[in-house]
Amino acid sequence: MSKAHSDSVESSVADVSPVRSVGNKALGEGRRQVLVCPWPLPNISREELIAEQKEDPSLAPLLTLICHNKNIQECAGGYFVFEGVLYRKWTRTVDNVIVDQVTQVVVPSRFGNLVLSLSHDGAAGHLGVKKTYDRVLRHFFWPRLKRDVSAYCKVCHTCQLTSKPNQKIMPAPLCPIPVVEPPFEYLIADCVGPLPKSKTVMTDVFSKFTVAVPTRDQRAVTVAQVLVTEWFYKYGVPSRLHSDQGRSFESGLISQLCALYGVAKSRTTPYHPAGNGQCERFNRTLHNLLRTLPISRKRDWASCLPQLLFGYNTTPHQSTGESPFYLMFGQEPLLPIDFLLGRVPDPIPGEVQDWVVEHRARLRVAFEGAREKLVMAASKRKERHDLFVRDAPLPVGQLVYLRDHGVRGRHKVQDLWSSVVHQVVRAPIGDGVVYTVAPVGDSECP
Repeated sequence: MSKAHSDSVESSVADVSPVRSVGNKALGEGRRQVLVCPWPLPNISREELIAEQKEDPSLAPLLTLICHNKNIQECAGGYFVFEGVLYRKWTRTVDNVIVDQVTQVVVPSRFGNLVLSLSHDGAAGHLGVKKTYDRVLRHFFWPRLKRDVSAYCKVCHTCQLTSKPNQKIMPAPLCPIPVVEPPFEYLIADCVGPLPKSKTVMTDVFSKFTVAVPTRDQRAVTVAQVLVTEWFYKYGVPSRLHSDQGRSFESGLISQLCALYGVAKSRTTPYHPAGNGQCERFNRTLHNLLRTLPISRKRDWASCLPQLLFGYNTTPHQSTGESPFYLMFGQEPLLPIDFLLGRVPDPIPGEVQDWVVEHRARLRVAFEGAREKLVMAASKRKERHDLFVRDAPLPVGQLVYLRDHGVRGRHKVQDLWSSVVHQVVRAPIGDGVVYTVAPVGDSECP
């Protein structure tokens, strides 16, 4: 509603002839009440309103009853006619205490949307159903008013773009990453920073062995150099590289690198870092480790990173029960405490081939145990997560709005949702939770 319309409605409140208040002893037996009517409605004449009231099927019988019974000052429901216009007298109460009496213009159905627009849109503030309903009641009434107010607010385009959902958005079912065996097969990566420096984090999915490399920036060329020199040349080329949709990982350079080495590239869904949850969880652990450094060393955290990573990689992981170092390389490293207490000689005598056979047997047992524990840990995480899931699948063709993450400026005053209406064109397959959507009218499926 424009400012001019708002002023017009407020300034058009006029006093009409005083009429005795009936049936309201709380206001005093002899007290006279002034009827306050919101008149005129913008662009609507009194004669047009009277004509529409007479032609409205829901109001015509009431008008006929009042007009044919001149002795009736006020019929049931507080309806009465004054100068040809049908009004309704409404007693407003708060906590069963009478506050005042309001005279409402009974609006024919043709003008209902106009009244709702003046009371809800524009400068009216796009308030909720209850506040809009209360505002309308101060001046207007018609049958099934509350239902119409609720329907109008629910389909208001501006409210849909700017309002948060009233109901809590339930999470989708958890889809754990499949257990990949053996090590060196599945690599996940992420960039974190600046701290003030950045760091590129790389983790082997099966063993949880992690490498974090301080970098000056997060450019694609920097990430590519780290992947090649700090992982490919030291631990071998993985079968798959998984990351978020950051620009450094989605660049053409990384695509060419993966194609050159025969690495399959996968990515998380947009704005959903939980899709790379293992890296995100390690980032939190690493930040906790960096927080334990003395104040004098916090600014030079990069020089302490190798020691912290070595401690992490040589500690048994909760999900596997083994240290990442052991699952990655097949044996535990020698720690300073081993030299302090003295090394225990290998109890297995024999040739190198015997040692290799025994070593493989140990690794097989360790891998099987780690795989079982990984499956169990993933099952428990899914069970805990899915306790709060109330999944309501979206059918193909369902119209949806997309969250607008590309706004600039102050986010608190920006629309929450994009104004472009999309529709679901492909539903998830099996236990998946990712939908494919396209703008309405776009016949091509992305």
